[in-house]
Amino acid sequence: MERHRLFKLDTPLTLMGFELDDWLVLIGGWALFLQVLGTFLGPRPKLLFATILAGAVFLAYRRVKDMLPGKFGRHLIGYLSEADTYRVTPDDVNVPCVLPPGVSAGEPGGPERARGRPDRAALERIS
Repeated sequence: MERHRLFKLDTPLTLMGFELDDWLVLIGGWALFLQVLGTFLGPRPKLLFATILAGAVFLAYRRVKDMLPGKFGRHLIGYLSEADTYRVTPDDVNVPCVLPPGVSAGEPGGPERARGRPDRAALERIS
């Protein structure tokens, strides 16, 4: 009897139980707080408060992340970066969905002739 391995392809990559974006938030928050608090505090309190604040930000991030659907951030960035795509406007270009009789999409210049544009062969005959 032949056995096949089953792989869980939807599981995220983890390191010590944390996903990569969790590590980014944790280390990035800690480094940011370390730099900001370094201007106001000495070395020991700076490390202590940076660790506490980074932990609090990380816990808040995990709570928000658990409430949102997967890949929410990537979809939100894509939605915001392509705002014109999702704007409801009237259709300015009316291109027929079907080609007129006698024109096939496979022949040279077929779709161009269907849209009323001259094909390359017609332009070469003119010049």
